[in-house]
Amino acid sequence: MTTLRLPPRTQPDPQLAPPGPRLVGRRGYQAAEGETGRRGQAGVHVATRSRTMQSTGTGGDWGDALPLAPGVVGMTVGDVTGHDLVAATARRRLRARLRQRATQGDSPSTVLDDLDQLAQHLPDERLATALYGQLVLDSDGAMLRYANAGHLPPLVQDIDGTVRLLDGGHSVLLGAPTPTVRTEACAVLAAGSTLLLYTDGLIERRRRTLDEGLHLLGVAVAEHHPSAGPAALCERLLRMLVPDSPQDDVLALAVQLEQPTARRAAL
Repeated sequence: MTTLRLPPRTQPDPQLAPPGPRLVGRRGYQAAEGETGRRGQAGVHVATRSRTMQSTGTGGDWGDALPLAPGVVGMTVGDVTGHDLVAATARRRLRARLRQRATQGDSPSTVLDDLDQLAQHLPDERLATALYGQLVLDSDGAMLRYANAGHLPPLVQDIDGTVRLLDGGHSVLLGAPTPTVRTEACAVLAAGSTLLLYTDGLIERRRRTLDEGLHLLGVAVAEHHPSAGPAALCERLLRMLVPDSPQDDVLALAVQLEQPTARRAAL
């Protein structure tokens, strides 16, 4: 993981309180409508926002935060290729299988291995990306253990405004003909941090590289003040990054860890 730091903004952001945020990204240089927010289990707040292509109204994106056990939350996001009923059906099957295996306590890599077996038999040889992680809460924050099958990297915004790309645990897409070994990675999240999962419709555009899209996402996240909460973050991202008539489905899922004082008050 490399570090990218933002320069001072030329215009103030009403959501941002000083000092200015720092962005941790991939390159290492200094660079100039869905669900409402909700509380998950004790210790986390969850929000999702999504938008589908107006021409289809359906698609293959999904995202979930799953209470698995006291102090453990499952996090998943995925995307089936296509924007039709076949993609929507495949999404429902993969999502249901993932929830089933996750609630059994299987490791992230094992869950993705099982999803891959299902994906090998999807109609029309559809491929899918998916990320699954287990967020284990403790008094200082949480440990995220995750595996990523061809999906875009999650982002973490720390309480001081730092934004990190979690680019470990990568393997090939679900349903790909090439055999693979699913790997895992771990990341430490401090109390007050926010974990962001999202689908490619949020950042990928014609005539824009993936790195450019990730950079714009990082800037938008870094200018969000953590105290505004995960729902405000998701709304900000769709407002800033998604056109009025998107050419792809869009989903953003944000999970914010409570501060220790808030956790004690909830007990």
